[in-house]
Amino acid sequence: MPQMQNAQTVALQLEKVRDKLPLLYERDDILLTMIQQRGDVERVSSRNMRLPLQIRPGGKAGLANLDGGDLGRGSGTTYDVAQVTPVFFRHAVEISKSGVTTNVTAVDPFGGTITVDNIPTGTSPNDLIVHDGLSGAQPVSLFGILYHQTNATTGTWLNLNRATYPVELATPHVSGNNSALTPGVVRLAINKVRKSLGTNQVGKLIAYTSLEQEHAWEQLGVTISQIIKEGAGGRASDLDLLFTGEKTMAGVPIKSSINANTSRVDFLDLSHWGRAVMQDIDFYDVGGQTVFPIYGASGGLAAAYIFYFVTGFQVWNDSPRSGAYIDSLAIPSGY
Repeated sequence: MPQMQNAQTVALQLEKVRDKLPLLYERDDILLTMIQQRGDVERVSSRNMRLPLQIRPGGKAGLANLDGGDLGRGSGTTYDVAQVTPVFFRHAVEISKSGVTTNVTAVDPFGGTITVDNIPTGTSPNDLIVHDGLSGAQPVSLFGILYHQTNATTGTWLNLNRATYPVELATPHVSGNNSALTPGVVRLAINKVRKSLGTNQVGKLIAYTSLEQEHAWEQLGVTISQIIKEGAGGRASDLDLLFTGEKTMAGVPIKSSINANTSRVDFLDLSHWGRAVMQDIDFYDVGGQTVFPIYGASGGLAAAYIFYFVTGFQVWNDSPRSGAYIDSLAIPSGY
């Protein structure tokens, strides 16, 4: 008889499965985590949460004749109120007895494409991808940076008409003019916050940006061929050229995210950001039950089950002028 081959013993061999599970898809929650950790969390009901704002100063100043003269009339401070109400989100996880069902099959962060198993009916070029459950030409969902940080003078912001307060509700803005990021536009953005609020009224800013603009800023540091720095105790660290581990933009710490707008840098004062929370993220619960059966076409049970994560909240910002943004920046080659 011929000698025994490996193929004859495969049925008796034990299979090794590694007990570590690497993550092969992108996942990033930098901004929301920062708001959760450093912003205010307000418990709200289904009624609007009111955010009182001191919009304009009051009083009338001028010269006066204190020898019996008429001191004239005065005026008062202008107040208004912004309003915010939570929106609800659900994340449904459906599992068959043999595996997980899926709709999105692949996401390519470099090619900028999303592959789905079925193209939705009525899809046409230039359509935008939004949350399931939204409808209409301008659906409203979670308020983000592009909603809160804008210099628009039309439309509404937290139920306030921007046209009524075109200066007070506008975020300081610098256009990148489709050029590469430079120290000049960074300084200009920060100085516009100082000019809007007062040089001593600027809070603790962070520079929230994409990996693309973080890369552009790093390139500025490494292109300088020689620099002579003062010794210890001087102002050697005023200009950040990546000599230290912490990266900053003009002294402002950088927080980068793969979900940030690739052509923007947003300077945020997170002490003015917060969440109006009606429902913390948790399993959807019906009488203590969190896992539900799926029914087949016959009306009988299907070999699958489903559970949901639900939450209800909204993100607010009570001072649009406390931040700034640079937009229309060029994206470095290779991205």
